[in-house]
Amino acid sequence: MIVDASFREEKRRRTFLEAALALGVRGVFFRCSASPETVERRLSDRRGGPSDADWSIYQAAAEAWDANAASDPRWTAGQVSNDRGADEAVGAGLGHLRELGLSRMPEAGA
Repeated sequence: MIVDASFREEKRRRTFLEAALALGVRGVFFRCSASPETVERRLSDRRGGPSDADWSIYQAAAEAWDANAASDPRWTAGQVSNDRGADEAVGAGLGHLRELGLSRMPEAGA
């Protein structure tokens, strides 16, 4: 299962991941990010959709981010860059999961 959430506070990340552990599910945390330039371009290019996020909301979220970023190695799977797009980000995420023995998905081109 994949949960897409900002979890900007370490306390919230830890609570979520401890709940997974209590349910017998291994939880891992990916920090997905893109450069401010990429975010600003994508926000300005976006038309329609359910999100009301804009540049000011992004800036506020970036400032509020708790940099501890789920530093517990039991839960941290890695950093995933989203600068080049969804396909590359998914590939990086699957690579991290394979390294942890949590993915049976073949590598791209395999």
